[in-house]
Amino acid sequence: MPMSRSGLGVASLLLVAACGGIPFWSREGTRPATDDMQAPPRIKVEFQDVHYDGRVLSGLVLVSPEGRNLRLHRRFSPDVQQVADCARQPTVSIIMDHFGSKPHPDDLLILEPGYWYGHRVSFTLFDEYFTGIGPECIDARLLISSFDGKLVADVPIRAVRPPVPATDGGVPEGLRHLINSPAFSDLKKLPEVDLNELPDVSDAGVPPPP
Repeated sequence: MPMSRSGLGVASLLLVAACGGIPFWSREGTRPATDDMQAPPRIKVEFQDVHYDGRVLSGLVLVSPEGRNLRLHRRFSPDVQQVADCARQPTVSIIMDHFGSKPHPDDLLILEPGYWYGHRVSFTLFDEYFTGIGPECIDARLLISSFDGKLVADVPIRAVRPPVPATDGGVPEGLRHLINSPAFSDLKKLPEVDLNELPDVSDAGVPPPP
């Protein structure tokens, strides 16, 4: 059946709209989802009560969305990557890969703007045997993903470990408690002996000549 001129015009309009990317509304007031609607919202991130001992980095991570709701997993497991020395010195750290199971619908948490949600987290970054104790100060990136696995935050963090306690007169920290023991106190009371004043005993045991 030949197409009328008016029908050909409508078909051409639809073809141009599809190829040229012109938005097309099937009903008044309804439009398809766009990338902007599907993109995760902006969120505020706080990393509080930070502890770092040269091995493990821990703290309280809190997030709050801005503008619209944020889809989160109830277990909420952020990640830490790009660990580096604050002085930009070469650093070797442990990289942990997380392979979680597929999220269950019951694990979905809808966080509204103005509300905060988070957990206390812990990351093993260094090991005394494999990497050695970490540097005194570290910089890293804290990564947070949505329930759908999309990255919603990538923020810089910094942590400083407390200084190593000084030793007492060459006594290691782990042995300092022995100084106050009774046995050690008795040893300190023994008289000092000057080895330079000891008699020469190289001929000891040799009888005098007749």
